[in-house]
Amino acid sequence: MFQQSLLRYSNGRVTNYVDLSKVARGTIDDMIIDGEGRSFVGDLGFDLRLGVPADATGCLVLVTPDGIAWIAATGLRFPNGIAISPDNRTLIVAESNGDCLSEFQIESGGALTFRRRFAHIGEPDGICLDRGGGVWIGAFKEDAVIRVDREGHITDRIALPGRGIACALGGEDRRTLFCISAQTTHEDLARGVSTSRLDMIRVTIPGAGHP
Repeated sequence: MFQQSLLRYSNGRVTNYVDLSKVARGTIDDMIIDGEGRSFVGDLGFDLRLGVPADATGCLVLVTPDGIAWIAATGLRFPNGIAISPDNRTLIVAESNGDCLSEFQIESGGALTFRRRFAHIGEPDGICLDRGGGVWIGAFKEDAVIRVDREGHITDRIALPGRGIACALGGEDRRTLFCISAQTTHEDLARGVSTSRLDMIRVTIPGAGHP
């Protein structure tokens, strides 16, 4: 994150993959790889170790399979969790400081075209998609995982014992929702004080896309 670098693990060895320091303006955060081998990496736009500026905006950095990096989207308020549709044509990113999700169309070559903002949720963090077009969201401010439809309406809310951090649909049928929560605050996180928990919850609609 703070070295602004992507690493590769292969054959039991960790090696440098791509140096993003000449592209990213701040701490890099969540990332995802789509079905075509392209990586999309969140750049917060500031150094997270120094606190979170109220008006800071970040971007998404695209890394092509051959290791070329460039900025694909800008103007994001703390880009966090990222998910990509099964056809590799739609990208959704959580804007934690914007309390919403942003949707982009993935163009040929990986360029992103902004579509809209939707689903106003308190500090969304990690996200995943399901086959019904829904988005599951780990909601930090709301101590829950929340499912919204593509119009942004809340369809499900599952309370967690701590801050909603991340979620993913997995298991053999992708109907198990893995939920990460943490007993912490922003101040405690900065001091390294956090107790995490993983819950597994069965849901009706299976997962889709990436992750």
